[in-house]
Amino acid sequence: MPFAHVVAGRLQGGILFEMMNQIAANAGAEARITILPPKRVDAALDNGQVDLHCLLAPAWFDKPVVAERWSVPLLVLDDLLLAGPGSKEAAPIDLDSVKGLSVGLVISYRYPALDAALRSGRLLRDDGPSQQRVLEKLALGRTDLAVANSLMVDWFNKSQPTTQRLKPLQTVHSVTTHCLLSAKPAMAPARIHAGVRQLVQSGQLKTILARYR
Repeated sequence: MPFAHVVAGRLQGGILFEMMNQIAANAGAEARITILPPKRVDAALDNGQVDLHCLLAPAWFDKPVVAERWSVPLLVLDDLLLAGPGSKEAAPIDLDSVKGLSVGLVISYRYPALDAALRSGRLLRDDGPSQQRVLEKLALGRTDLAVANSLMVDWFNKSQPTTQRLKPLQTVHSVTTHCLLSAKPAMAPARIHAGVRQLVQSGQLKTILARYR
């Protein structure tokens, strides 16, 4: 959460659940959501096992994807550098002058803005399996800093007492996300694209996101 609430292997709630159901309704269809391991998603899109996958950015792909498969821009994800509730770090931090601070990051995720500080040892990478776990470790004082997207931070802080909330210091990276159509969609691509456009342009997406902030 807030992106996905999975119960017994089925997506039951969260931003993606609401978003995909609304896109389907806009396109005059019913959403059938398939949960796949990350390594199988690209193949599923290529062979038509799924019609649409959302919250992706072209920059995350090693090989370019034809423009016709990308939807209109969906939302901007901001990665925030965070400090724990008891931290004395002031915002923003000068990444060129920090010395030996540990930073919680998600294993295998790329953080270009932090590359120089990580290579030099000014920041010490402490990997976790998910953004949720990274935030939990920061809240417990097991790392000095952490990076997570702003929607995750808002959701996490909602469940914390005011004095225990994590402190955003600065935005370290922003990326505009889209939906990506299958190379072999079962539905006409124009209908799917129209469903996504309506989600964004009608304000439906803003209404969904507001429920998780």
